[in-house]
Amino acid sequence: MIGIFVSDMFIHGNPLLSLMAGITSNFAGFFLVGYLARKAVDWKVPMIGFGVVSASLIAVTEAILVPQELLSSVEGLVFSSVIIATYIILIFIAAPNTKWRSYEIGCMLGLLVGAAIIGATVPLFSQAFIMPGKTLLTPLSVSAGLWYLIWTFGTEILFMIVLGPPILEACHRAFPSLKPSDKSR
Repeated sequence: MIGIFVSDMFIHGNPLLSLMAGITSNFAGFFLVGYLARKAVDWKVPMIGFGVVSASLIAVTEAILVPQELLSSVEGLVFSSVIIATYIILIFIAAPNTKWRSYEIGCMLGLLVGAAIIGATVPLFSQAFIMPGKTLLTPLSVSAGLWYLIWTFGTEILFMIVLGPPILEACHRAFPSLKPSDKSR
């Protein structure tokens, strides 16, 4: 939470926006990642749920954000491709690999929750406060909130599910006390 707050102060300098969107989304999202990573999560139901969520995110991208020119067709294609690639990675890498399955599912759910918080709070903030870099009140639409959700999810998920396991494995080797016991999983 401290890191995102400091980063937000350098990027846009608005502590209230950071408290509403940045800190809450990171706390909720990473709490879920850590909580689920330590659980023995049944993978079938989450995989079906993430399939539905993935299809919904692609539909929102292609049916709402691209036609309203909140995303170009190239950006929409990139985000849709990232979402499809993420789901394919989850099915073919995370689901069969029991060691990282709970972590990967935690990443998907945690990042979806965090991105949804950002997608909801940034437009809410803009209804009553001046956005960073603006001089007038410029309320954002629901579509802009969807854009924030898709942008946040699409730019972070592959890093979490592809780079997370090798980084965590290195941390577990360097600091064995960080490795969860088999009892907790």
